[in-house]
Amino acid sequence: MKIYVSSKNTTDFEKLLKKCSELGFEGIELDNEDINERNLDLLGKYKNKIRVIGIAAKYKDFKYQLFVAESLNCEYISLPLNSPDDLQKINIIADAAKNLGITVALENSKSSELYNTEKELMSVLERLNKDNVKLMINTADAKVFNPSLMAFNKIKHKIIAFHLSDVYGRTTGLPFGLGKFEYINPLVMGFKKEKTPWIIRLNKRYDLLDAFLSKENFVKYSKGVGDINNISLHY
Repeated sequence: MKIYVSSKNTTDFEKLLKKCSELGFEGIELDNEDINERNLDLLGKYKNKIRVIGIAAKYKDFKYQLFVAESLNCEYISLPLNSPDDLQKINIIADAAKNLGITVALENSKSSELYNTEKELMSVLERLNKDNVKLMINTADAKVFNPSLMAFNKIKHKIIAFHLSDVYGRTTGLPFGLGKFEYINPLVMGFKKEKTPWIIRLNKRYDLLDAFLSKENFVKYSKGVGDINNISLHY
C-alpha cells in the first residue's frame, strides 16, 4: 500500500516537505489552497525528493491548477462532485486535462446525496464517457451513505485513489482510529494488493502529527485485517 499525505494538514509547508519521507509517506497531495509562489518554489527545490501525486483542486482557476499539475508531473486533479451542474464543468475540464495527460478524479461528498453509492458514481462516469475521468473515493463520506463499502470493489478499475479519514456518525474527516474505523475493512480486503494510493486527508483542524498517527493506525489495521478483533490502535 502506498500512503500519501495532504498538504491540507499542515501550516508549515516546508516542514512537510522536509519530514515527508521521514514520517513514512510516499509523497504529498497538494491542496488548492497551498498553491502559491513560495510553495511552488519550495517544491522545485525538493523535486527530486518529493512526489506530488495529485492536486485537490477546485472548479475556479482550473486552467492554472492543470498547469501546475502538469509542471509537477501529477497523475490527477480531484474535484468534488456535488450537483448535476458540475457535470458540464467536468466535461470542459476533462478535455483540457486530456491534452496534458492528466486524469480528472471525481470525489464523492456528503454535501451531496446524489453521488455517493457505487451505482450513482458509475452512472456519472457512463454519462460523461471520458477515458481520463475516474473516481476519488472519500472513504468517510462514502460510509455516510453506504451500509458497506464492499460494492466499491466491483469498480476497482475506475478508482484512481482514496482520501482516507475516519467517521463517527455523520462527522467525517477524523484521524484514523478515532471513529468507527472498522468500516474500511471491505476496501482494505479488496485493495490490499493493489497499487491504488491512499491519501491521508483530514479535517483542517488536524495537523501533520494527526496525519502521521492516522497512517500508523491504518498500516497496523491493514496488516491485521482478518483478525480485527485483536487490533488496538493508538491515539
